Amino acid sequence: MAEQLGLMVPSLVPVASATMIVDILEQLAGVEETVVRMKAVDSLNAIIKHLDESSVNGLKEMLKRLSGAEWFTSRVSVCGLFASVYAKTTSEDVKVELRVLFKSLVEDETPMVRRSAALSLGDLTNVVSKEAVISDMIPLFNKLVSDEQDSVRLLAVMCAQNVGKVLSTEEEVRETAD
Repeated sequence: MAEQLGLMVPSLVPVASATMIVDILEQLAGVEETVVRMKAVDSLNAIIKHLDESSVNGLKEMLKRLSGAEWFTSRVSVCGLFASVYAKTTSEDVKVELRVLFKSLVEDETPMVRRSAALSLGDLTNVVSKEAVISDMIPLFNKLVSDEQDSVRLLAVMCAQNVGKVLSTEEEVRETAD
């Protein structure tokens, strides 16, 4: 069901009515079954591509709800949505708020959430500005590559290429020296 809901927009359900489907997928993103959560996140990302910027505020609120959920499954799922929502917004205030929210997931006490954040860091790095990569993404990357969990460190290292693409050679040398 999670997979099929994402295919309904815009062919069967107009973009203006997609919030109903987004609400259902938000609920599915918090279930215990991993495959269902992954399909819900994929479907949400597919729908987000069709939404206009006026929908960003609702999406931001969804990210807040999922990020603040008591059960870790919602926090695991939300990591995969940040890049899509971030790419849709032009408001610098919202972008800052989303980066702060993502930082809280990188610092989450649950290793599964940090693993998901490490996996999603590369995608988010691809859509943030160069200044945000330097000020926010590199410190998050450094935190993840020094995590106590080896699986978190491994996933973080895998996104190093995304961070490196944004930086010039001089910046890379300066950042590694810090």
